[in-house]
Amino acid sequence: MKIYNDTMNIKQAVAAMLQILPKQAKQKLNTEGLKGSWVSIVGEFAAKRTVKLDIKNSTLFLKFDSPALRENLSYRKTEILEKVQSVDKDVKRIFWY
Repeated sequence: MKIYNDTMNIKQAVAAMLQILPKQAKQKLNTEGLKGSWVSIVGEFAAKRTVKLDIKNSTLFLKFDSPALRENLSYRKTEILEKVQSVDKDVKRIFWY
């Protein structure tokens, strides 16, 4: 890792850290960042009923506690994917289960 003599802001420090982290650690950080934004992406009601949210191999895996909610959100899949990609550009598809 490059040693900096000057000060750097948080964004620069995180970017430098992400360059040296293994892929699995990056996926974990991306998942945690997405969890923090999940309420603004799907709304409070759906966020509370999200049982599992995980990113593996550019796929967002979602599990809800209600089949009706899952069906309802499936109609908004494209919209949700676009919002997710604004947070994490690595996500290419969504898988519901």
